Amino acid sequence: MFGPAGAGRRIVKLIALTALLALPLGACDDVVGIGDRDLDIIWPRNGATLYGYETLRARVRGYDLDEYDIWWYVDDGVERRMYNEWDYNPEHKSYEIDTWEWYWNGRGPYTIGFVAEDWRGRRIAERTVRVYIE
Repeated sequence: MFGPAGAGRRIVKLIALTALLALPLGACDDVVGIGDRDLDIIWPRNGATLYGYETLRARVRGYDLDEYDIWWYVDDGVERRMYNEWDYNPEHKSYEIDTWEWYWNGRGPYTIGFVAEDWRGRRIAERTVRVYIE
């Protein structure tokens, strides 16, 4: 019952199941092979306390600035596109924020999310940090 013929059938079934599971991923062009760890949040760091005007800074390792966009949001709010900063080392995306208008959660925590997309609009990485305000 579990001899060589049974083992062969199990291997064929396993290969067929693997191919069936991989088919949706192969057909999807929104899958990109970069991980969230490649999205480097330069500022703010997780747990930081922000005060007044602050500049968000982030980059995607292994990409040139003109090859991707980063969008930021606070507490699931509106996403805003960050701008290229060529004059700093490392080159990165930035956006100046005004935390004086963040009053809906007292001193926090607030969750700032960063979403990176390649030039085709495919999501390549996403990360969040939790911050406090003073």
